[in-house]
Amino acid sequence: KNEASENLNETTDNQQAKSDEKKKSKTKNQKPKTISLNFTTARGIILLNVPPNEVSSDLRERPLTEAAKAVIRSGDSMLMEAIRRASPKYFGDYAKTLPPSKREPSLLERKNSLNAPNANIKKVLARVTDINNRAIANLKKEDFEVSEAGELRRILAVEPTTAPFNLVLLLDVSGSVDNYVNFIRKAARNFVNTVEQKDKIAIIIFNDDIEVISNFTTDKTKLSESLDTFDAGGATAFYDALAYSLAETLRPLKGERTAIVALTDGDDNRSFLSFDSLLGSIQESGALIYPLYVPSALIASSANNNPNQTIDPLRTRYMGLTSKADGEGERLAQVSGGVYYPITQLSQIQKAYDDIVVQLRTAYTITFRSDLPETNDKTTASPRLKVKVKRDGAFVKLGSVVAVAKDGISGSKKGNFTQSSPGAQSKNKEVMINVDEISSINSYLHSANFTPLRKAVFQKLNYSPVLPSHFSNQSEEISGDISKISYKQFLSDDLRESKLETFDINKAAGAFLLTNGKERIAVSRWISPKRTRSYPYERVYDTLVHKGKKVAIIPVVKDEGLGGDRDFLQWDTVSLLSLLDVQVITAYYSEAEKNAKRADQITAQKLDNNYITARLNEVFNFKGSARQWNESETKQLKSVLEKAKLAYREISKDTKTYLHNDDALSELINYAETPQKFIEFSRRKSQDAQNREYVTEQPKESLATDTKAKVTINNALFGRYFLTCDETKIADRTVYLIEAKHSQREKMPNKNDVKDGFVKMMLYTNLKNVKVGAKPYNLKVMIRLTSSKLNGSINSGAKDEEIEKFLSDNLFDSANKNFVKKIFQEARENRFTVILEKAETAK
Repeated sequence: KNEASENLNETTDNQQAKSDEKKKSKTKNQKPKTISLNFTTARGIILLNVPPNEVSSDLRERPLTEAAKAVIRSGDSMLMEAIRRASPKYFGDYAKTLPPSKREPSLLERKNSLNAPNANIKKVLARVTDINNRAIANLKKEDFEVSEAGELRRILAVEPTTAPFNLVLLLDVSGSVDNYVNFIRKAARNFVNTVEQKDKIAIIIFNDDIEVISNFTTDKTKLSESLDTFDAGGATAFYDALAYSLAETLRPLKGERTAIVALTDGDDNRSFLSFDSLLGSIQESGALIYPLYVPSALIASSANNNPNQTIDPLRTRYMGLTSKADGEGERLAQVSGGVYYPITQLSQIQKAYDDIVVQLRTAYTITFRSDLPETNDKTTASPRLKVKVKRDGAFVKLGSVVAVAKDGISGSKKGNFTQSSPGAQSKNKEVMINVDEISSINSYLHSANFTPLRKAVFQKLNYSPVLPSHFSNQSEEISGDISKISYKQFLSDDLRESKLETFDINKAAGAFLLTNGKERIAVSRWISPKRTRSYPYERVYDTLVHKGKKVAIIPVVKDEGLGGDRDFLQWDTVSLLSLLDVQVITAYYSEAEKNAKRADQITAQKLDNNYITARLNEVFNFKGSARQWNESETKQLKSVLEKAKLAYREISKDTKTYLHNDDALSELINYAETPQKFIEFSRRKSQDAQNREYVTEQPKESLATDTKAKVTINNALFGRYFLTCDETKIADRTVYLIEAKHSQREKMPNKNDVKDGFVKMMLYTNLKNVKVGAKPYNLKVMIRLTSSKLNGSINSGAKDEEIEKFLSDNLFDSANKNFVKKIFQEARENRFTVILEKAETAK
């Protein structure tokens, strides 16, 4: 039976072999059925068996509009990159047609300010606004204070500015207003008739593209006639229209007074550019933007001829302004210095026009003496020039500054401004700061009532025009060295414990304890490699009290999509954590979801948990110092960056979301080949970020003075930190570094914010060899915690009974009382001052 079975199997095998041979022979004689797809697509997406008319517009490469071409011609690299990503083929084809940029070498073209003659008299254009960006009128000479490089200047005259404005009227004529063209025409004519005769107006309409229907003119008849030359229809490319107005229409007028008034429903659906990509160009242009956002539903109601008609509440959800448009309107106004007008009644449009004219007319020409050179080709004021208004809640934005005379003048009029008499200074009723007050600063620091020092140091009261030279604003860079951290903490929270065997980094708290059964380590989880996002140093702060190993898990890059931000890890972050005895695990995101609210963003990003768990096991087994671990970690950085690059490519495919071009990430990978190349590259980026932060105003902070400074710290572990300090002061060879944290709604800034500030206190209180420029100085460190809900002020140097009275007078509950006492205790133990006081913010 077994033999018969074997014979049967052998016969079957022979038959199968013959059959396979026949199939192979047949296959050789046949042509292969595979199809080779030998083509590429411009945006990296292949669509098979999809009719062209069914391909969604955001996946098709679009021909360039006139607005897009103007942006490419402008040379604005950020805006050009956005257009190149959206339409690379058309971008390249058009760029080839442009003549090469013919710029003379800057050394031949630029005027040497060191050899320029000193200008005894200068003029600067200043616009003064309140916390809502609304212009403040009727200011006098005595309301202003001017300084250059920290030195006060004598103001000769302050006059209302009468120079004409160059206004661009930007009109939305897209399909959303197709049935209401007459309304748009009427609204535009009303604006033309509202502005003053000397102001020049250009009118630009936009839908899918832009069209200039009138160049700059003061002829209101021609402007009115041009409004009869268009029809409505198409999509809304609002961002592109704004970019065109800045790059093509207003750029030749840079340095003059320029503004854009935009009448639209605010919802962009066709631009090459993203909203965020515009903001830098808007700031650089100096143009004021006044968005008038009129919902389509309200335009439709204009047919009732009722100027007080409001949007039907039931229709608002579907036809009113979207929250996205509303938020962008506010940001446009805030960034540019204009005012946002969300229209809810038709009668508000004319009121908005009237108000815009008032806002445009309210500016000041300030004439002052100077001994610094100034070239007349400048279009914006130098950062060393500061103009302040001596009243709370007033903010100054400077325009062009020019030298108007070299010869001294006296007594009366010269040119087109008035010189005040020397005796006018004696009539000024401002508070004088004398030597006795300055020399007693140290005693004030530890007195119960901080108000006298606040008046002297923080400029809450008005200064005399002549400030003593030994007490001045600081304008030079502050530097110092740090070799080790010695600091006592009192605000740390108790950390929950997790087990390594069941650990998931994506479900973990911001800071926690982790055990493998034998040892416990303290871990902080960073959301982004950028130190200013999601309070990463607050998380580190809570781990520092742990007696064992401390670990920070940091993603090397976080990409939120084209509509969001992208952040990269910097070397000095690792170096700082080495100084704090914290081991760094560099990580990467491997999963994400498409953002349901933003088509060009991803959300819910998850770190690779298996990778991180393996690395944490290595930490448990590691026997060296945090510095040794981190030096080894930087050698693995290239590998982790490559993992992040591949992971984000997969995330982009899975979520069908465009992420940032990975060229910059590839460049970082190249730099990460050696630690030294990476250090040099990331330090350039850090220094650029420091410079941006130095010139950026923070409207949500409450700063008593405009004395922000750069602080550069060198440490013994080859680290260099490029920081900015919110406020600084110099008195009697002592420099004061003052951090600021503010709360508008609560009595105290939140705990996370305070901890984040205290990490800077760790650095500042351990600084040695402090210099301002090249000169050595002593150091005092402070942090101001402010709130609009407080009454009075107190500081950590006050007596306990006085602190208790302040807390009781402000109705602090037991939790907040305990919070304040811990803050003050930490300040006393670590030799810095905490100031708790009432203050308002810019927003």
